[in-house]
Amino acid sequence: MKFGTLKLRLAAIAMLAMVLSVSAQYTVMLTPSMGQMSGIQMLSDVQIVNPGTQTTSGFLQLECTVSGRVVVRLKTGTLTLAPGMNAISNLLNRSVIEQGSDVLSYLQNTGFFPEGHYLICATLYRIDNTQLGYSCQSFRSTGANAPVLVAPPDKAVLKTFFPVFTWLPARRNGDFEVTYDFRLTELLPGQSYAEAMASNPSLVLERDLRATTYIYPASAIALQEDKMYVWQVSSVFKETQKQASEIWMFRYKKEVKPTEKEKPKEVAVPYPHLSKTFSASHYIFEKHLSFYYKNYSKEDSIDYKITKVSKSGESQNVVAIGKLALNGYDNYIKLSLPEHEKTKKEKRQKAAPDDGFYLFSIVNSRKELWGLKFTLTNENNNTSDKNQL
Repeated sequence: MKFGTLKLRLAAIAMLAMVLSVSAQYTVMLTPSMGQMSGIQMLSDVQIVNPGTQTTSGFLQLECTVSGRVVVRLKTGTLTLAPGMNAISNLLNRSVIEQGSDVLSYLQNTGFFPEGHYLICATLYRIDNTQLGYSCQSFRSTGANAPVLVAPPDKAVLKTFFPVFTWLPARRNGDFEVTYDFRLTELLPGQSYAEAMASNPSLVLERDLRATTYIYPASAIALQEDKMYVWQVSSVFKETQKQASEIWMFRYKKEVKPTEKEKPKEVAVPYPHLSKTFSASHYIFEKHLSFYYKNYSKEDSIDYKITKVSKSGESQNVVAIGKLALNGYDNYIKLSLPEHEKTKKEKRQKAAPDDGFYLFSIVNSRKELWGLKFTLTNENNNTSDKNQL
């Protein structure tokens, strides 16, 4: 065989190999893990198998459709694909957004696609726009969900000045941070819950909460009997995207003042237990506040607050704050009670003191409110001594 003929045959074989390599189907695989198939991971990672023996240059085009309508279209820059497996990550950072900036904004702020059924397709092209391979995958997204209210239940009747509001956290995707906005307003006669939230001024508006529990603050306007109030919690993703919960309502009703037949429970033990609710029971102290606290949260110390509440409940003033040292689980606390300035003035003027009461309260690291209700002997001169501690 002549050398020239051999050279021509080798060139033909090489050309055939190149044609076969080009015509071979490339494998394109979207690679979100299970549980991440409705979030930003769908546009993050892809694997491409180059079946040939030579490195190829190309680009990817990704399209997301809902009911046949394209809602997102991305095009990557040039990708260099070596023979075998190629893992491509951070597709969003490598791509030009050709369509769907609003959907991508929601996606990048929450980690989730907006609610809907999606079909996402990734198509691989050579630089000359020859299609090399593609892959499609369908998924459903429920969007970034809102918090779920837990307590107090809708239409509840509360007998405490300081209700504790709780909700279930919003679903998170990866490391996306979520905070909560809490809002409470009055529900006027004839209004729907939504109308009250949209139209009435806020009685409480707290932003950037990270816990899923909120205690009605003593500094807020006092709840009034037989009025109706509505409350709502919104999850906030990256300070931009909000998802609002349902709106629930509650009423406040004063506790019935005990009659001669219904006296407050008398406590014979020297160390009454702190409780999670402020009931009709109250304690009477003279110079020391004595109580028992079970330290479930295993804290070394805890802040306390003493609030004076008028008989009508409309006036609330913080009269003392401080820190308690805690030991293990069982804590028998005896706290000195300095004579209140108003009581001194009342003694000088020989005026009838306010027959309100005090609230002692602590909030532990679990966001649980513990406390008790009490009065002082120098403000209750007509009270029987057998209730005194």
